[in-house]
Amino acid sequence: MYYQEKPPIPSLEPFVRCVWRHRTDIKDNTDCLRLFPDGCLELIFCCQEPPNYQLPDGMRCALPEVSLIGTFSQPLELHFQGQTDLIGIRFRPTRASRIVSGGMAAMTNRIACCTESLNKIIRRKLMECIAKPTKILDIQHVLSDHLRSTDDTKLSKLADEIVKSKGRIPARSVAENFGVHERRLRRWFTDHVGVTPQTLSRILRFRRAFDLIKAMHHPNLANVAIQCGYYDQSHMIRDFNKFAGQSPTSLVNQTRPILALISACRQR
Repeated sequence: MYYQEKPPIPSLEPFVRCVWRHRTDIKDNTDCLRLFPDGCLELIFCCQEPPNYQLPDGMRCALPEVSLIGTFSQPLELHFQGQTDLIGIRFRPTRASRIVSGGMAAMTNRIACCTESLNKIIRRKLMECIAKPTKILDIQHVLSDHLRSTDDTKLSKLADEIVKSKGRIPARSVAENFGVHERRLRRWFTDHVGVTPQTLSRILRFRRAFDLIKAMHHPNLANVAIQCGYYDQSHMIRDFNKFAGQSPTSLVNQTRPILALISACRQR
C-alpha cells in the first residue's frame, strides 16, 4: 500500500486542504478503509481498478471513475480489490460549492458521478486531464483557473471563523459578531457546505478530539472533551457514536495499526 498527502499548488491553497494519492496492490492485505466525517468534500479520480463503497443499507457500489464525495455525517467504507490508484482533492469545508452542480445540500451523505454532480464546464476539462502523465498537476491548474474568481463574501469569512475555531465557537455568536441573522447563515451553509453550521461544528469538534486522542498514548478523555469545547466526556462520546459508530477508545485502538501502516508507506 502507498499513501501520500501533499499541499496543493499555491493558487489552490485557499480552497483545497491537500492533494492525496492512494495505491494498493493485489498482494496487499488492507482491503477495507473506513473514512470518518471531517466536513470536507472530496473529488476523487480512479486511475485503475475502482474500489467499492458500502452504503448504509449494506449494498456495495463501485466508485465512479471521477466522483464527488459530499459532506458525510457517518462513516464511509471503501473496499479495495486488485490494483487501485486513487487521486484525491480534499476541499476545505466551505470552499467546494463553485464546482458542484445542483448545490451542496444534494451532496450530503452521498457519492455522485461527475456527470451528475460537477459543473459542466469544469467536468470536461478535468476528464481531459486523466490520461496525461502530468494529471495531478493539470487537475490542480484546472481547478485553480475555475475557482480563483470566487468572491470572498462576508458569509464565507464568517464560515471560515467557525472552521478555524474547530467548532468551539457557537455559530450564533459568530453570526452576531458579523451582524448576520442566524437564519441567513443557515441558508448559506445549506447551499455552500451541505449541512447546518451546528452540524459542521459538531463534525469539526469530533475530528479535533479524534486527532488529539490518537496522538496520545494514555489519553485523558475528560480533558480532551473540555479542550475541544464539549460540555463533558459523555457529550463527546455521543458525537463519536454518531460520526464514527463507536466509542473514542475503541475507534483509536482500531485505527492505530492502519495509521502506523500509512506512516510507513509515506516514508518509502
